[in-house]
Amino acid sequence: MKAIYILIVSELEEDRVVLDGQIPKLLFFNEYKFVKSMGEAILELNVRAPSILMVDSTIVSFESMKSLYSTISKELLPLIVFSTQAKDAVECYKAGIAVDFLLKPFQFERLELAIMRAILKNLPSQTTLDQNYIFLKIGRIFKKFLYDDIIYVEGYGIYAKIMTPRGKITINDSIMSLGDKLYNKKFVRVHKSFIINTSKVVALKSGVLEMEIGEVPIGTHYKSSLEGFFHVAKKSNLPLKD
Repeated sequence: MKAIYILIVSELEEDRVVLDGQIPKLLFFNEYKFVKSMGEAILELNVRAPSILMVDSTIVSFESMKSLYSTISKELLPLIVFSTQAKDAVECYKAGIAVDFLLKPFQFERLELAIMRAILKNLPSQTTLDQNYIFLKIGRIFKKFLYDDIIYVEGYGIYAKIMTPRGKITINDSIMSLGDKLYNKKFVRVHKSFIINTSKVVALKSGVLEMEIGEVPIGTHYKSSLEGFFHVAKKSNLPLKD
């Protein structure tokens, strides 16, 4: 991942104090800078393009932010808006230019999530089927998983466990949430507690899928949705076991 440079627009010393304490704790932290107005931010943009722009909406109006984004590509400069006013969140999302909104006082985990969203938005664009990885959170760390390393996912309450060639890894996502995130066409839900990588199935048993590592049950309510996969498996001579 390239170096991350965050430009922060705020004239409040309290913001500087809090963020000075929180940003350096981020695993992917590189560099950040404070400016006190949008005018200073524009001058800075002409000197050095930041990876992420953070703006206090109680100081900079949404009209000013939209004016800035009318001259640059918001796809290339992810914006995080922050404020002491919860009502600003509505205006923020109506404006449609920010990747996230943060309510002050800043909470470290929420700040971490917002910056990670901005980083992911700033990655080189790829089509869904071309992208071969996903970032998932383990504790306070975001880890990159190659799709091809994910054998299956098992629900574990509000968390989930990912089976990889190196063993099981617990992540901070539920099985439901991962069902939305694992958009790659190789993944399919086969049970209320399991999502499999179809390329990792080595045999079909009665009500069970034998994976490269371990076995996964097939839920009764999911059998009909797997008919297409079973049909392809039979044509490709995947072993079928009674």
